[in-house]
Amino acid sequence: MNKRLFLPMLFLLSGCVGDRLSYHLKGDAFIGRSQLCIKTVPEDQLEYYMLSSSENNYAKPLVVKDDVETKRLNTCIPFVLKEHESYELIYVLNGGKYRLEFKTDAHFNVIKTYSKS
Repeated sequence: MNKRLFLPMLFLLSGCVGDRLSYHLKGDAFIGRSQLCIKTVPEDQLEYYMLSSSENNYAKPLVVKDDVETKRLNTCIPFVLKEHESYELIYVLNGGKYRLEFKTDAHFNVIKTYSKS
């Protein structure tokens, strides 16, 4: 095969190159004491989270924490959520990559709007 055709074909077949993290597991959270808390069980370990908002078109994360390595006792994110804003929370829990999109109501309850599973 001609080398001029082989390299472009190889590139097209390989797809996009780069970070392909897929946060596709269904996430779950609640609001407690003005904090967004990820639902967990005692043996869970939170490793990473990122919260973003529609307020800035999800351009800049509101809160990011990497290398968390936190046990269940502290899976809450200290952040004041605004009523009727849309939020996206992605997190790594026990090696699983979770995603939750939600809004808050007038009583600051989490209303799930989308969760890819």
